[in-house]
Amino acid sequence: MLSPSRSCSFVLLGSPSLLIQHRAGWLDEALHNSVRLTTLHERRALSSSRFTFHRPPSAKYTQPHMATSKAIPQERIPALQRVYDTLCFYLGFYDDEKHLVREILDGDFIKPFFEEYRHDYLEVAPQVEDIDCDELFRLCRSTDAFAMPKYASSPISNKEGWTALDHAIHFVVRVLCFSWENDGEWTHGKFDPDNDQESESDTEFHQVWAILRYLQAEWEAANMEQWEVGGLDETFTNMSSSRL
Repeated sequence: MLSPSRSCSFVLLGSPSLLIQHRAGWLDEALHNSVRLTTLHERRALSSSRFTFHRPPSAKYTQPHMATSKAIPQERIPALQRVYDTLCFYLGFYDDEKHLVREILDGDFIKPFFEEYRHDYLEVAPQVEDIDCDELFRLCRSTDAFAMPKYASSPISNKEGWTALDHAIHFVVRVLCFSWENDGEWTHGKFDPDNDQESESDTEFHQVWAILRYLQAEWEAANMEQWEVGGLDETFTNMSSSRL
């Protein structure tokens, strides 16, 4: 889970309406909360009170520069923006804090691993699949994926026969392991949900899965003829409800 002295709160791909290059430093000291994500606003105020979501003001969607090199059709932008707003609610970033996501996603702890996922899966798969969080979690647990070189090593030169879930597991495992090993955004240090009373393993896993799904949705918006994102919006809404 994003640790107190780093980015305790985490957001996904910067609201394309707020793609702003801001500061180089990554976040302040924070207040630890093992039950829900702690917002940047709370960290600054050193407050443990529950936060209230404020829907961000509408703004013009700016084309992202990471998830895809193609322009997203204008008619798809409102739906993608709604998914982003719902996701921000779940993760606890809103208003003038949202732009911090671009620094994170364009940094070494996310960008190289999504580029690998995009190159090895999204751009070559005959059909791109939705990655279900629960199914991915169960598979990681049952296969002890974090201990398997197939998933924990990077880069992998031969991925012949890999499924969509294989590529997704590789992304999640590599992002978390790299962060644990390099003092990054996630600091729990292990994936051990069966012996984790504070559910930090679950939280970190869900955060990284959410990153992957949002970035994939954005890539799909730019590259697929048939595109629908309402289901993902509903998923993030349900995740928000379960966290409250």
